[in-house]
Amino acid sequence: MKKTVMEWLSESKLLEKKIGKKENELLGKMYNVTFVHNEDVNYIPENIKSEYESLNKLKSNLDKIKDAIMVYNATTKIVIGEKSMSIAYALSKYTSGESKFEETINKLATKFTQDVNNAKMFSQKEKADLDRQLLTKNNISEKDKALIEATKSKYDIVVKDPLNIVELSAKIYDEKETFNNEVNNKINLSNALTELEIELD
Repeated sequence: MKKTVMEWLSESKLLEKKIGKKENELLGKMYNVTFVHNEDVNYIPENIKSEYESLNKLKSNLDKIKDAIMVYNATTKIVIGEKSMSIAYALSKYTSGESKFEETINKLATKFTQDVNNAKMFSQKEKADLDRQLLTKNNISEKDKALIEATKSKYDIVVKDPLNIVELSAKIYDEKETFNNEVNNKINLSNALTELEIELD
């Protein structure tokens, strides 16, 4: 029997509901214990066996559908952004969310901006204090000026950011957004266009 992956997925959901209902019904009548004088004549063991066989057939069909879909997910490639990956990996990546590294990069980018701004404010304050010292002196020698300028230069900020953390964080965020926006559309499109042949019982 041929159907699109999307149709097989719908069928598997229906089967899961049917199986759940049949299991609950069967659990309520798995056995019957009575006395001869009030025996339930409507309790027919063959019917229970038949229902159990019917349940197993449904489960077998569901297994076949799920197995075929898993093989399809593992072997079918989709392209998201510029990366090609199996549907199985794309689904795994989608459900796993951000890695600890990506999450920390985002926090560090915010902290980096704060640290740079704090350093700038501290630098400006210290340099302004040194300038005020110059202004309070009456006779300022060139030597004093040179000393204060040398001291001020010690408050220049040195920023070492080899990976450009703010840009890196933005890039990681953009890639994640692109992935999240595209993954469902690409999988749904593939599921709607691809047919699988599955022989059910």
